[in-house]
Parts: sequence; C-alpha cells; structure tokens
Amino acid sequence: QPSLVKRWITGFRGIGELISRFVPGLKYDVETINIGVDYAEYALVSLVNAFVINALLFILIFLLSSVIAARGFLLSFLLSVAISLSLFLIFILFFLRYPYVYSLKKAEQINKNLVFALKDMLLQVTSGISLYNAILSVSKSNYGQVSKEFEIVAKKINTGMPFEQAMQVLSIETKSDYLKRSMWQLMNTVKAGASLKESLRTLIIELNNTQKSRISDYAKELNLWSLLYMIFAVAVPTIGVVMLVVLGAFARFRITSQTFIVFLLIDIVIQAALIGFIQSRRPIVEF
Repeated sequence: QPSLVKRWITGFRGIGELISRFVPGLKYDVETINIGVDYAEYALVSLVNAFVINALLFILIFLLSSVIAARGFLLSFLLSVAISLSLFLIFILFFLRYPYVYSLKKAEQINKNLVFALKDMLLQVTSGISLYNAILSVSKSNYGQVSKEFEIVAKKINTGMPFEQAMQVLSIETKSDYLKRSMWQLMNTVKAGASLKESLRTLIIELNNTQKSRISDYAKELNLWSLLYMIFAVAVPTIGVVMLVVLGAFARFRITSQTFIVFLLIDIVIQAALIGFIQSRRPIVEF
C-alpha cells in the first residue's frame, strides 16, 4: 500500500516532468546519485521545498518590515513578495542543480580511491579469484565511494542482472571518467577472453599517469593563481589606500572610515573567492 506522500507525488507527477524540461540532464543526474526517486518526483519535491522555505521567509520579511521597520502594509507586502520571489528562484535552481553537483563530488571521491581498488582487484585476480568475487571483495572493503558503487553492482548481479550488463549500467551512470574507462575496458576484456591481469595492470598504469599529469598541470596553474592572490593580498590594499588618500587630497573626494572599511571588505571577499577557487581546482588524488 503506497504512502500518502507517494500518492500525492504520483498525482502531481506531470508538474515535475514539466519542471524537469527546464533542466537538461536532470534525469541522468538523479539516476546517478541513487536517492530512490526518479527525476520527475525529485523536481516536484524540489518545487515544494522551495515553496515552503520561501513562504516562511515571506512571513518573516513581512513581519520585520511592518513591525520592526514600521513600514505600511502595502509596501511591506510588495517588498516581501519581491524578495521571496527572488529567493524562490534561487532555491529552486539550487535544488534542481544539486544532483549534478553531488554527482561530481561522488566522481571526485571515486577517482581518489579507484587506483587502490584496482590494485586490490589485480592482487586477487592474480591469485586465481574470479572478477566477480574480486568486485565483491572490493565492495566489502574500505575504498570509500568505490566500494559503494561496486556494492550496487554486486547487488544487481545477485538479483539476476547479467554481469556485463551490471558493469555497463555502472559505467553509464557514473560521472567518473576513470571508472567509466575501467568498466568498459574490463567488459571488453571479458568479452574478448583476454587476460584480466594485463588489463588491470594497464588500467593502473594509465590512471597513475593521468593523475600525475593532473598534478603537474595544477602546479603550473598554481603559479598564476598565487601571483593573483599576492596582488590582492599585498599590492591592492597598499596601492588602493594610497590612491584613496591622493583622491581625497587633490580631487576633493571625501574619504571616510566607512570608505576604507568597504574597500578592505571587498578585498577580503576577493581573496576568499580566490582561495576557494584555487582549492576547487586542486585534483583529489592519492598515491
């Protein structure tokens, strides 16, 4: 017997499908993160969550405007509507793009531990264990997101899905290019009846070389970003303060303490944004 919430979601499924048309790739992204609902249901739940949050924000803004700021009813109402509608669009876009962002985070965690998992599989295959049992062993090990993905593959195989099809589904659903490449190469090796040991060795060498190349590229980029950070951390505050003083002395530009505070706050925000950007560019790899 379906729950009341499930019935409600099913009844308004068409609205979710309509919303999902404005977000290309939502269906694929929702399937990738495995949250137990399909893309239309997720879009509908996102809409409801955004509506509830903004209804509460509307009430809060209206009370602050009418009671605390002592504005008139009409002005408070229009201000609350304008702000809450703007925030509604932001929240709904955030919820609808969250599966994509989350799938990328999962891919980063997969890339972090995939080489170690493949080395474990190589060791087991070399000792005579089948590929399925090697995957099952990795799924029970502590390889983070890789173990979770392999656990899903093992469950699908145990429920009757063919081995090659389960690996193909994983390669399609994952956002990790490394895992895609690994699964397709292993599938082709199984179909061709070639040596799994040589295939796994080749994969490990290729992934290691790719990760080293990413680290090298990041080190080259880091020189530029470090220079930009030093400019905003040292040069801009010093030169900026001097320019403000000069403008105040010769251009009759009024300089107040608030002007300096705003200038420094903007510079700090830019520095924080640069630090966040540099950190986001850092490849997540381990050796």
